[in-house]
Amino acid sequence: MVTFAAWYPAERCTDGPEPGAKALMAYVLETFPEARNLGIYNCRTVRGGSTTSPHGEGRALDVGFPLGSDGKGSSYGHELVQALLDAGPSKLGVQAIIYDRTIWSARSPGGRAYTGVHPHYDHVHFEITRSAAASITLATVRSVLGGSTPAPQPSEPRFETFKRGAKPGSRTVRRWSAGDDVAELQRILNAWYPRLSTLTVDGYLGVKTVDRVRYMQQKAKLTVDGVVGKNTWTRLLGGATPERKPLAGKVIDLSNLIRAARTAGRDGGDFSVEGVQIALNHEFGGTDLKVDGIFGAKTRSRYSAWQKRLGFSGADANGIPGSTSARALATKYGAKIKA
Repeated sequence: MVTFAAWYPAERCTDGPEPGAKALMAYVLETFPEARNLGIYNCRTVRGGSTTSPHGEGRALDVGFPLGSDGKGSSYGHELVQALLDAGPSKLGVQAIIYDRTIWSARSPGGRAYTGVHPHYDHVHFEITRSAAASITLATVRSVLGGSTPAPQPSEPRFETFKRGAKPGSRTVRRWSAGDDVAELQRILNAWYPRLSTLTVDGYLGVKTVDRVRYMQQKAKLTVDGVVGKNTWTRLLGGATPERKPLAGKVIDLSNLIRAARTAGRDGGDFSVEGVQIALNHEFGGTDLKVDGIFGAKTRSRYSAWQKRLGFSGADANGIPGSTSARALATKYGAKIKA
């Protein structure tokens, strides 16, 4: 059970940051490469109020992090919050944490909506008691949160062993997961949100992919936690984006589609090639690709552009549909794939 220290309001401004607050900030900066020190001591009132801020007593920390894809909190900040919650806030005298429109405290250890003036999207704010501010040291913080030296900062050293052959939807994936299923996740997210920055399709679930998952979950009205479990996988693999479903209820036969592409011909009379042409017109914002059921040169060229948008290159982006690219296109626009 998460426990917080009892909350003590600030009474008056002191003369600077307390040693315990400085020790906590030092630990955060050495452990979280993306963190920025936005300040500890500031003789002022609480934003939107008249009472003295804990910053005025030098026992509140503001730690800045990059914003997420949706312009709100990011996985960088949530990782720090989770580290504090997992370790036990009371062990460090933490009396409150505010981030991403959420506040955690003894009153609400599981978090509740924060309604203050500042949404705290760009920084984690946390406060410690006067006793902790006066007494805790960097060694104390390290003993509670882990580590005795600055955390290693080269390319993501904590990823799990890459899971070759992992099928999308076969397991829950989260920050530090790695495998072929994560690569497919990244391709699908790139396909769903082509106007956002393109994710690197490398199979490693880093903070940018987590942020994109959180963005998708918010749009789809799912639990926004950055974790790809059953409900998120179901939405990603089984339906189109929430915004567009032009192929809802349609079926694309993968075998017929590939045969038509290889022969620059028709799909045998079913909807497969027409469905792909409709989807490609939606994807690239036009109507210039004729929906005629013939997988001709222009359809192949447009399909190649789709494959490149997913992160494929070379022979893998030759305009001949494969299972991954066809499934991603069908999923995005609401169709089902018949293998």
